[in-house]
Amino acid sequence: MDSLLKEKVVIDEYSKSIFDINAFKDAVFLNKKEIKQIDSLSADENFEINNMNSRFFRITELSAQEQFILRQDLENVIASMNNVHFNWVYYLSGTETGIEIYIGTVLLLDQGDVFNQKKLLESQLLGNISGILLEDVSSKNLQDHILSPLNNSQHFGLLTGVPSLTIDQQAQSKGSNINQGIDRLARSLTGETWQLLLVAQPAKLHEINQTIEEFLNLSSDLHPGIKKSIQSGTNTGTSLTEGSSTSISHGLTDQTGSNKSRTKQHGLNDSITNQTSESGGESSSNSKNNSSTSTSDSKNKGWTKGESKTNGTSSGTSDSSGTSESKSVSKSDTKGSSNSSSRSEGKNTTESREFIDKKIERIEKYITEKQLPRFELGRSKGLFKTAIYLSAYNKRTYESLVLAVRSTFQGNQSVFSPLQVQKLHMKKKDINQLFKIHWEKNDINKDALLLQSTPSAARHVALATWLNASELSILAGLPSREVCGIRLRKNVDFAVNPLNSKDSASFELGRIIQNGRILEKSKVLLDKKLLNQHIFISGVTGAGKTTTCQQILLQSKLPFLVIEPAKTEYRGLYELDEDIQFYTLNNEQLSPFRINPFELLPNEQLVGHIDTLKATFAAVFPMEASMPYLIEEAIVRSYESKGWDIHTSKNFLFENPFNCQGQAFPIMSEMLEQLKIVIKSKGFGDDLQQKYEGSLISRLDNLTIGSKGRMLNTRVSIDVSKLLDQKVVIELDELKDEQDKALMMGLLIGRVAEAMKQRHYSDPTFQHLTLIEEAHRLLEKPQGHDDGAKKLGVSLFANLLAEVRKYGEGLIIADQIPNKLAPEVLKNTNTKIIHRLFAADDRQAIGETVGLTEEQIDFLPMLKAGEAVVYSAGWHEAVRTQVGQLHNTNSKPLDIQIIASHSQRRIFSQRTQLYPRLSSVFDSEITAEQFNQFIQEGSFVLNLWLKWYALSQNEVQGHKLIITQRLSKEMEKLNQVWGDSKSDIKLALAQLFLDIAPIAYIEDKLPTKYPVEQYLIFLFGLYEHDQLNEKITSDTIFGQDTGRLIAGALQAMLQKLNSI
Repeated sequence: MDSLLKEKVVIDEYSKSIFDINAFKDAVFLNKKEIKQIDSLSADENFEINNMNSRFFRITELSAQEQFILRQDLENVIASMNNVHFNWVYYLSGTETGIEIYIGTVLLLDQGDVFNQKKLLESQLLGNISGILLEDVSSKNLQDHILSPLNNSQHFGLLTGVPSLTIDQQAQSKGSNINQGIDRLARSLTGETWQLLLVAQPAKLHEINQTIEEFLNLSSDLHPGIKKSIQSGTNTGTSLTEGSSTSISHGLTDQTGSNKSRTKQHGLNDSITNQTSESGGESSSNSKNNSSTSTSDSKNKGWTKGESKTNGTSSGTSDSSGTSESKSVSKSDTKGSSNSSSRSEGKNTTESREFIDKKIERIEKYITEKQLPRFELGRSKGLFKTAIYLSAYNKRTYESLVLAVRSTFQGNQSVFSPLQVQKLHMKKKDINQLFKIHWEKNDINKDALLLQSTPSAARHVALATWLNASELSILAGLPSREVCGIRLRKNVDFAVNPLNSKDSASFELGRIIQNGRILEKSKVLLDKKLLNQHIFISGVTGAGKTTTCQQILLQSKLPFLVIEPAKTEYRGLYELDEDIQFYTLNNEQLSPFRINPFELLPNEQLVGHIDTLKATFAAVFPMEASMPYLIEEAIVRSYESKGWDIHTSKNFLFENPFNCQGQAFPIMSEMLEQLKIVIKSKGFGDDLQQKYEGSLISRLDNLTIGSKGRMLNTRVSIDVSKLLDQKVVIELDELKDEQDKALMMGLLIGRVAEAMKQRHYSDPTFQHLTLIEEAHRLLEKPQGHDDGAKKLGVSLFANLLAEVRKYGEGLIIADQIPNKLAPEVLKNTNTKIIHRLFAADDRQAIGETVGLTEEQIDFLPMLKAGEAVVYSAGWHEAVRTQVGQLHNTNSKPLDIQIIASHSQRRIFSQRTQLYPRLSSVFDSEITAEQFNQFIQEGSFVLNLWLKWYALSQNEVQGHKLIITQRLSKEMEKLNQVWGDSKSDIKLALAQLFLDIAPIAYIEDKLPTKYPVEQYLIFLFGLYEHDQLNEKITSDTIFGQDTGRLIAGALQAMLQKLNSI
């Protein structure tokens, strides 16, 4: 009876559980998780989003990567946002021009440090997401770009459910998936204004564990209701038996026995028995016997019932004794036979039925295979109560947004909680409440809420969904394809461990870049001691070459010379160092420059200097056949005419040729006169002679006129040895002819190389840098059609790279066309800095010299301005670097008056060298400004005298009257400005003429009656005597006794001069 009662209890409980399961099934499959209409969110009037309780970053740029990599990266970021005092916020805003992505953190209670949480978020974003660029959102931008769009929206919706991936069935084995990024969402809503706001509140560990336990309990409750089994069976049988038997038996028995027994017994028995018996029975029999052909059918039914009771007591004693004896003999024979046959048939059928509740089975499988892994992953990588809001200004855009979000983020993986949107009515005053998780009172089936990943507690339902970090990375995604508003850049791996020297002589070039991220604490250093092994810098215009050059020049703290063929970008360095000197070649008004190509430095070998000059001309000017040798011979004859012994480098005419105001060295015009003589002496014939004179003399003669004449056709040069101790920028922008620029570059490099050689002998530790911009002008790779002279010239300068390093000279060669340079330039430079390059041949040419991979070579066009790939000898691999910027090359240009003022002081300090005769005229009280003013005004007046003299020699008067009037006016101005002593003005003009006029000193050819300057004073005296209208050839113009003598001397000096 007890067992029957227990079984009944189990059945009742099972029936009850079946009832609950049915209710649960209805709640799940009929989707009875209906939240009542949300008219407004529960408001916390004290909560307001601002920079005191929240911090946001705007994402402006990313590395171009596959979507699954971006999801993994973002998943790591989300997993780190596990501080329960902060909500993690993802805000996607669609505008007419593109999309904006903001990621931030919001403080829930006054129990967290917003600044530290912001730094954590920033470091995680920069550390996990390759190439990400972040903009810190200010208070104004928070209002204008995040809160205002939400305030302006008229339609809101709450998105609930679990997103899933769409797995490509054809590539499922490879784990490939279809694009479900926000780029697809953005493209479908191009030009529309909308918002997607995701707010994620981290779950506490005990909440996660409790939820997992609830799943396990629910699964245990569901499992018994999945299957039921019912069995039924039938049994039928048939039997047949046949048999026969024969037996014969014979027996004889003879027995004899005896027995003797004695028994004695004494006992007492007392027994009471009560017995009740009840029995019943029923039997039925049916048999059929084929062998005897008989059938019987009998039924017997009976029932008996009885009761018996016995009580009794016995006792007694007995004694017995007896004797028995027996004897027996037996014999038996048996004979028999037997035959038997038997057959039996039977049939047995059993039926079993199993009933499965597919709804319960699906639910349990979903819990086991989907939900438990989701929440267990959330326990390890983060689980969040997640509220997602959709909003837009107009209804059409809102409906499009809802459809786009559901179709994009709901994949082909089955879930019991698909993405759904619940209409939400928002008041503008409640916009701040969107950044928190809200709860609504509701009596929805708790197990159904659990299965659908909806947080619930104590009859309250959260307006949110349980999502782990992996699922959040689907919704809070980053674009894998470029969309308007987010730039995607390709990134390639480079080394991040350069061989930085710990020596104090090292200086900083920039910071290491790793996959687009600047590592602020990781520096790229260059060893100052290795600068004499040369640097090559390449990159297209605007890529940052000039910035890099300026960084090296200033950070190295070494004296330098910059040769800038075009532009004037280095003037900006003046803001950082006012000691920098600027020379603007071909602009005499701003900053005069003087260099005599034929002037030697002390201890310089004449033969080597001549070879350098020949190579310079050959590398710059196209030459053919014997042209270079004609120039070389003319140069040799020019030196010989000045008393030089070519073999010994000694001068026969001047005891100290380096201290004779430049008289010991030929000038360009003198070399041209020798070249004419050399050409004629070769007997080439009229045609060939005219060809050589036309091609050689006309080109070189161009260097003796105008500003170029003042700069090159001069006796004295600026002291290059002193320039080595300074920071100097030489600008060639005013030289418009490319060959003129190349010529000046060659002359300067040759002069600096020789000066460094001389300095090294006196100071072996001295270091100097020379920067050559646009080096292809001088070091261009010779082509097949180029003449041999040019190839030899370029080769000489290329070999100079290897030679000057031992003297402490470091060359920085900058060019935007690496493939155009001589191969020796790339081979002989120890450090290479590669900025953005487009041309494939340029990238290949330089990429191979530093061991770049094909992928890295292909990446060079993607470098941003200021970025460079840097390689130095000894490094295991090139390093991507953000070069430091000490100065903005696009800043306001330097005032030219500053350059002019510096030039005046520089010339005044070197006046005894550059203007030895003029400087002896003025006393020590004259200022630098006055000295330069007289040079400018006096030079102009001297040119007027030359024009007047040329017109006086000619019978055709032409503009003589105009020139005479202008000359009188300018002479009057000089007298007014420079004092009453007219003789001093004439002497000063004469001495200035002798200092700057490109003529040979002909004192030995002039009459010795007067010094050279006196003949010029006689000329200038014509103004005082009002004789400017007379002919210069008149006997009476200078007086009867000396007229012809003075006129002849002036003709010898001035007949070939047109200007100075």
